[in-house]
Amino acid sequence: MAIHHQHAVELSFIVRDRTGEEDVRTLAQGMVEGQRSEMELMADMLRRHRQRPPCPC
Repeated sequence: MAIHHQHAVELSFIVRDRTGEEDVRTLAQGMVEGQRSEMELMADMLRRHRQRPPCPC
């Protein structure tokens, strides 16, 4: 899941940086923030179960 979320972050940055539409830029930034939040949550859950997160989240 972490790889999936990281890919979504990367694609959202591309969209955010290339669009001329402010509403699309805002949506993409919100996606970045949401995906990063979920990545942190998943990493915390893994740590609680003494597992190592697959990425530096």
